[in-house]
Amino acid sequence: MHGPPPPHSGWKAPPSPALWALLACSSCAGGFGCGSAPAQSDSDDAQLISPGEPGVELGYYVEGAYQALSTAAEARVLWGSQGGTWTMPSVRIVGIASPALVSGTLVLAPDGAAGEVLGRSEHEYQFARSADGTLECHTVAVPVQHAPPRQFEAISDLYGRTATLSITASDGAGRSATSSSSVTLVED
Repeated sequence: MHGPPPPHSGWKAPPSPALWALLACSSCAGGFGCGSAPAQSDSDDAQLISPGEPGVELGYYVEGAYQALSTAAEARVLWGSQGGTWTMPSVRIVGIASPALVSGTLVLAPDGAAGEVLGRSEHEYQFARSADGTLECHTVAVPVQHAPPRQFEAISDLYGRTATLSITASDGAGRSATSSSSVTLVED
């Protein structure tokens, strides 16, 4: 037999590389597998912490390279493997222990009125030590959709618009920090 079997045979085409990448990104949405495995054992304690005053830095991985939002202010928006549209920034923390509770909001810049809340999320994430010594979670999922009653409408009108992305990380000892960045929403 040459070529793929007929549709009635139960054969399915293998997932594309883009789908595999999307699945890998979405695996962190519930707090599993964030960051890479620690390069070394920091201690026998269940908590991992990077020394310093509590702080949060936001960024995105573009073609495998981390870019802080302070240098590239674009929030990439993609279709999630389980549905919906999401932005998934990388979050780096110092002075806050892992696991950490991470809350994210995305608010459209106001056009003379209050800004539309495009998304809100809150999950506990495990962070891993990055090469620069901070703790990092590669992808923190924040939904991107219109607020009710428009929540089922397409979001194509949002691309190119400015929004504020805010992430707060806090640990069980009460240490916390917030980072907010003005971003341009771009389709990934």
